[in-house]
Parts: sequence; structure tokens; C-alpha cells
Amino acid sequence: MTPLPFARLRAWDDASADTRAFREIFDAAFPEEERRTDADWPAALADPLCNARLYRADGDARAILVFWDFGRCRYVEYFALAPEARGGGLGSRLLREFLAESAVPVVLEIEPPEDETTTRRLRFYERLGFARDAREHFHPPYRAGFGRQRLVVLNSGGKPLAADARERFERELETRAMRGVPAAKTR
Repeated sequence: MTPLPFARLRAWDDASADTRAFREIFDAAFPEEERRTDADWPAALADPLCNARLYRADGDARAILVFWDFGRCRYVEYFALAPEARGGGLGSRLLREFLAESAVPVVLEIEPPEDETTTRRLRFYERLGFARDAREHFHPPYRAGFGRQRLVVLNSGGKPLAADARERFERELETRAMRGVPAAKTR
């Protein structure tokens, strides 16, 4: 199967059709406290380690994927499908394609599995070979007025991250991925 084409967002431009389509999926998928602000996107997209993709099929925006290439791992900050694209296997296909692009582990965070939706999300990633790390993790806030969010770290390597790899991931998250986010500096 041919990989699904994507456009890489290199700037946050409200006049761009790609930015508007990206924002539509992004806003529908993530609550306000989990979203970068419009003011924070330009610095993230200017960082050479940040990659923001908009996937299209049949001319329609279907999914977004934002990841940071930290060298020893790739950190997926955001992955979401358009509501009408969910449930048909597209998410699994895109993640399999993404995992096949590089030999380095992929790390991502999800909400703790506390209800049907969050448990289903964990099972989805486990079916793709991700392993849950039992250690507590708190993601820095994206917006003023919100605290750190308790999340679960998942690793594509089939087992939780080793202690040194986990420390490196958290350091890179704090110092690189969240570097330009003013709210993240509050503790």
C-alpha cells in the first residue's frame, strides 16, 4: 500500500489552507489545556527538530501528526484523526508507516486509562507494539492557569523506557519541545 501523502507545516499561517485544516483537526481532538496556543506554534515549527504533518486523502484533511526528532527517540506530541476518519483503520496505518520510517523508538503520552475512551486509546497503542511505563509523568502546561498534566508514557520498543532513556526524554521534553511555551516555565 502506498504511504498516505502529507504536507509538512513549516509556519503557522492563518491564511494557509493547510494551517486551517490542521487547526480544525487539532481543535476537535484536544481540549484547550492540551493545545499549544497560536502564539506558541511559530517557535515550535521553526525548530528543526519539530515536524508537523497534515495527511490528506481524496483531497480532504484526514490526520495530523506532530513529532520531535530527538535523535535517540522520536516524541509524538500530537496525533489525531479528523472525526469522520476515525474507526476505519487509518490511525493504525499512519502509525505503522511512521514507525517504519526510523529505527529509533517512538515515545508518546496519553491520558491515564480511567474510562472506556482512555482505555480504548491505550489498547490501540498496545496493539501497535507500544508498552506502558508505570512511572508517574507530568507534562508541563501549555497555557497559563493550568497545572502539569498527569499522563502515561508509552514506548514503541515493546517495553518501558530504561531509566536513563526516560530521563533523557523528560529533559528533552522540558528543554526543547516546551522551550518556547511560557506557561511551561511555571512549576
